[in-house]
Order: sequence, then structure tokens, then C-alpha cells
Amino acid sequence: LNALSNNCVQCDPICGDCTGSYNVCTACNAGFYLDLSLQTCIQLDDGYYVANYIRRSCQPGCVKCASYHTKMCTECDYQNYVAVYSSANLLSSVQQFECKTSCPDGYFYVENYNGMTGRFCVPCAHVVSNCNTCVARNTDGAKVHCLGCAVGYYMQVSGDTNYTHVCVRCD
Repeated sequence: LNALSNNCVQCDPICGDCTGSYNVCTACNAGFYLDLSLQTCIQLDDGYYVANYIRRSCQPGCVKCASYHTKMCTECDYQNYVAVYSSANLLSSVQQFECKTSCPDGYFYVENYNGMTGRFCVPCAHVVSNCNTCVARNTDGAKVHCLGCAVGYYMQVSGDTNYTHVCVRCD
């Protein structure tokens, strides 16, 4: 609503909402953030997110992120980093992960995981239950070899073609 003319005015396409003039934004559409000092929406570049109307940097290695505090990225710099999934995030419909320089213990390295292009670290236990040390025998993660089981489990040879050992609970 234009306060001077008391007429409805269509907002600028980048504004989610506006007041007074079509380009005085009070909210922004997705991919933009509101610069309160300019009262306009500015495109949000890769490597940043918005919190309390302030543009902030993602964690190192993140190309895209939802926030800094969760340390969860939605895309990594795959030339220098790998995406490290937690078991919970593998099961989530929202693909978020940490970006690290290498896979931590208990994870195996794959490329182009789960239909996504990039370099990823996946928990061993996601493929071989109760496995805490493993290696992938190829870069697509189709064949994972368990090298060590979690406490309270022992390794048993499996006839499964996806991996050669399984972890069985000690009785």
C-alpha cells in the first residue's frame, strides 16, 4: 500500500512484501536477504546464510548452508572437502552434512552417493550394521569391507556380495 496515494502497489519481484513504494522491501523472496539499512533485498551468494537479517558466512568448506551453528552444509567445496554424513542425516529427507578435509574413523569414502554428485563419507554402520571400521572396495560404495566391529560384536564371514564380513552380537 502506497501511503501517499493510498493505492495498492505491486512489490518489486525480489520483495516478499513491501511498504510505501514497490521497492521498499519489508520481506524477501527465497534466495535473497533483507538489508535493513537499504530496505531492499540482496541476492544471497553461495557460502552465506541469513540470521536476524544479517548475512553470515557458512562453515569452512561449505558452499551452501542453512546456518553456521548447526555446522550442517547442503553443499561442500568438493575439490578440497568431503561431505561427512551422520547416520541420522542419511535417513533424513533433508540432505545436510559437515564438510571435512578427510573421512573420520568409522566412515568410508564414496563418490556420487545416493544419486548426488560429489565426494562423500558415509558411516560404516549405515552399510554394515555395528561395523565401526571399514573400506569401500570401489568409489560408488556398492562393496564395503568391514574391518572391525563395535564393542560387543564379532566379525563373521558373509555370503552377501556387497561386503565380505558382518558384525554379529556376542552371546
